[in-house]
Amino acid sequence: MSLSPRSSPRVGQYVVNVQSFEQLAVPCIQSVLDKLNTSSNSSSERPAVCVIDEIGKMELLCPIFAGRLEKLLARMAESQNTILLATVPSPRGSKDSRRGIRLVDDLCTHPQARIFEVTYANRESLVQEVIQSVLQQFSGVMP
Repeated sequence: MSLSPRSSPRVGQYVVNVQSFEQLAVPCIQSVLDKLNTSSNSSSERPAVCVIDEIGKMELLCPIFAGRLEKLLARMAESQNTILLATVPSPRGSKDSRRGIRLVDDLCTHPQARIFEVTYANRESLVQEVIQSVLQQFSGVMP
């Protein structure tokens, strides 16, 4: 079924094709969840890695994606064998660093979260810092 731009959800000027997003993004998160569900959670297991470029209002218009992301966050609280590398909107002037998007705020306040703020000045050097952080996480869970 093809949705017309008028009946599709919008975020600002953008029309969101929830069905296409769901077909692409949900299987990716589900594969990480499946790996976690079949693993023994031992420290000898290779970590499950999930990379999501942008978790924001548009992406969370897909309820299945939001549900899988909530499951992933819950599993991360139980397992040190999960690495989620994601980009989220900046707080933009919020005094308490909240973004006003519940699931994004939950992600940012997750006990295992490490937040890197990308600016024009640090965007090149930050790459190495993020790589080092991920490698440290790997070294903590790899035999």
